[in-house]
Amino acid sequence: MTVRDAMIVAGGRGTRLAPLTDTCPKPLLPLVGTPFLVGQLQRLGAAGITRAFLVVGADTQPFEPLVATMAGHGMTVVLVPEPTPLDTAGGVRSAIGEASGPVVVCNGDVLTDVDVPALVAAHTRHGADAEQGHPHWNAWRVEPTPTGHLAMSVAAPGGESLRLESPLPGAFNAANALGAYVCLVAAGIDGEHARQGLLLARSVPGRMERIGAGTAGFPVFVDYAHTPDAVQRVVAAARDLALGSVIVVMGCGGDRDRDKRPRMGEIAATGADAVIVTDDNPRSEDPAQIRSQVLAGVPEHFRSRVREIADRREAIRDAVAGAQRGDVVLVLGKGHEQGQEVNGVVTPFDDRVEALEAIRQPGVARLDRS
Repeated sequence: MTVRDAMIVAGGRGTRLAPLTDTCPKPLLPLVGTPFLVGQLQRLGAAGITRAFLVVGADTQPFEPLVATMAGHGMTVVLVPEPTPLDTAGGVRSAIGEASGPVVVCNGDVLTDVDVPALVAAHTRHGADAEQGHPHWNAWRVEPTPTGHLAMSVAAPGGESLRLESPLPGAFNAANALGAYVCLVAAGIDGEHARQGLLLARSVPGRMERIGAGTAGFPVFVDYAHTPDAVQRVVAAARDLALGSVIVVMGCGGDRDRDKRPRMGEIAATGADAVIVTDDNPRSEDPAQIRSQVLAGVPEHFRSRVREIADRREAIRDAVAGAQRGDVVLVLGKGHEQGQEVNGVVTPFDDRVEALEAIRQPGVARLDRS
């Protein structure tokens, strides 16, 4: 479970999903003092969310009036400075400092630079009982099941062991599933009920969402991954599932962090077997220049794996048409989004719809039902 989710749960409120009008907005600082941020947060409040975390720049002072405004609307806004994201010691301190419940759940796999027991003891009103830095819960032998689920053996406190299963793919979801289970048990939910509940989990739209299950002879996933770390995790998850090749369709958004583009190209090319670089949301930038910056990061000896197809619909269809049984196709970057922005014009476009349409094309490898 990510620290971001765990800390919201630790606040004793639970987590809920609420759609936002723009999940990749312009930089936050220019929006301070405008109705945009308040409106977005009020929408979350209307969905029952009482605590929100904003990852902002190093200077949090301009956001203080927003914190005060939202407090008047019954919402606590926690400002997390950008250099200290929620999987580092500084970010955890910010989140734990706001936790109002007696339980804090941390993912030890990502907190490699944090003395978790000392941190929890120092920053909660209730102290901590983690012994000598060892986890209370530990997942091991994580493996896919014949039905495509993710199964894991879990060492629980007191020497007990159990087996958990989740329908969500990818090794990173082992941490998510275990974290969710621990939070439920800590909240007083019966362990068996919590275990059964995990089996009912469904993918968040556009987050490792499988398209056309049971149709093609290979899985096709749409994911919102649009940062180097996210691309690396999703490609690694696909590698665990693939009996054959991992095929990636990806691009980078315009008017956003340019420095990440070559790194994303490098990660995709070195982690996958085939990559098609295409357009994402170019916005006001030249799409060809964005693609060129992604391609610039591809090491010379991996260039043969990478092609460039500007038209995103064509790129998705090409990837699906070329896949064989045992392969995994990833369409990355836009996730649940339902439009593509070019020069201020948003045209309807949904990766999930396009992927499904690509699967339906003649000649696509089908599921062997013999």
